[in-house]
Amino acid sequence: MIKPPLVLMFSVDVSGKMRRSLVNCLAHSFCVKTRQVDLAVFAGHDVIRGTQLLEELCFMLGPSAMESDGPKYLLITRRHLVDSCENRLYGLSELGGNVGVVSVAGLDFREACAECWHEVGHLWGLDHCPDPICAMAFSSGKAGLSQKAGRLCRACMNELKFFMEPEGAVGVSRCLLGDNCRFDGKNCKDQDVLKYIEGKSVVGICPEEMGGLSTPRERSEIVSEHPVRVETTTGKDVTEAFNQGALAALDTLISAGIRRCILKEGSPSCGSRLIHSGKFDGRRIPGRGLTTRLLDERGIAVVSEEAVRRRGYLGIEQTKNKRPEDRG
Repeated sequence: MIKPPLVLMFSVDVSGKMRRSLVNCLAHSFCVKTRQVDLAVFAGHDVIRGTQLLEELCFMLGPSAMESDGPKYLLITRRHLVDSCENRLYGLSELGGNVGVVSVAGLDFREACAECWHEVGHLWGLDHCPDPICAMAFSSGKAGLSQKAGRLCRACMNELKFFMEPEGAVGVSRCLLGDNCRFDGKNCKDQDVLKYIEGKSVVGICPEEMGGLSTPRERSEIVSEHPVRVETTTGKDVTEAFNQGALAALDTLISAGIRRCILKEGSPSCGSRLIHSGKFDGRRIPGRGLTTRLLDERGIAVVSEEAVRRRGYLGIEQTKNKRPEDRG
């Protein structure tokens, strides 16, 4: 996959090891270019309102700050940023926009890297992550920021990879397409998914049926992780069918040259962030389905219909209804 362009803009007070560290932590996933800037709003100010700095940056960049297919710009400064109530900000950006800012004042290299990933993720349309150590986790202060890793979790990285590449064929859970292949013989037809895949080549998969299970069938859930075990409501072990379905789905997708999939959230095969609890009580817990795990291992990015819906969608290039993200 071609790395998308990201311009890191450093104020003159960010140099040396901090600057090199931030470039290196993002260069693996982006084609990073750097610029040094000295905006008028910096003159004589150690504390700057975040929205004012964003406006100044957009003015300096001109039309490129609004181009839907243009690069993303992230300004990094050691000035303190505040919101309209004078609360400290470590970063500010527009969800799905082109321009963000990060203050590294008082941050170490890992914290600064996590905050840069957080704002870059927002620029690419990622919302907050429930995993507290993911760089996309919500934090309202340095304490929350300090517990984050300086990177995205696998689920967020998969979403980033998926939405960075809006063109090409897509694998989709057949139930989301409207096929009656759910365990209960029904479907989960999803209008947001259908809207997203308009004009794209699509390959539908149902790992459960591909693994030899009938429709309708008993509800199944992952009841154990060590070792992985999938059971039905009556206690029947169907792990092997789920494993075979995952392998069959992988072969189908690889044969079609597909590197991106939209799969049904919560499913013991297809969940990308959530699966059911294994107690058949209706609760969903953090986890990934067996097919999603295998596809991830083979470099196929999986997102859920809920990720598509969150973005309100027709691709990463769409910037309508952007909202400010004054988040730490």
